[in-house]
Amino acid sequence: MSNLQEKCREIYPTTKCGYMFVDDFKADYRRFQTIVQVCRKYNNSGALNHHLVINNLIVLHNLFGEFVVDVITDMASGEELAVIGSFMYFLGFVDESHARNNAIDALLLDFEIRAKSKA
Repeated sequence: MSNLQEKCREIYPTTKCGYMFVDDFKADYRRFQTIVQVCRKYNNSGALNHHLVINNLIVLHNLFGEFVVDVITDMASGEELAVIGSFMYFLGFVDESHARNNAIDALLLDFEIRAKSKA
């Protein structure tokens, strides 16, 4: 098990009895890999499931807090990190100095404008 995975295990919430369900941890940890894979697919083909990325980032942030940024930074390459950085900036997890992808920023801005117009 990597040091990163060990750190995630330390942060991962436990039950009231102090037990951590290993299967739940593994499923939640795979969310990091899913995000990176979706962004790699976007870089290779242009296809992007932005809802999947946003939902997984929110779940991971609820579980691991600000440590999500460290894990993603360690797991993703430069191009993937720029795509993920746009999502993390959109969700307020990082500031504007973080690496971002202009096309994804435009997509998320459009997404935000449409959501506000419906409200």
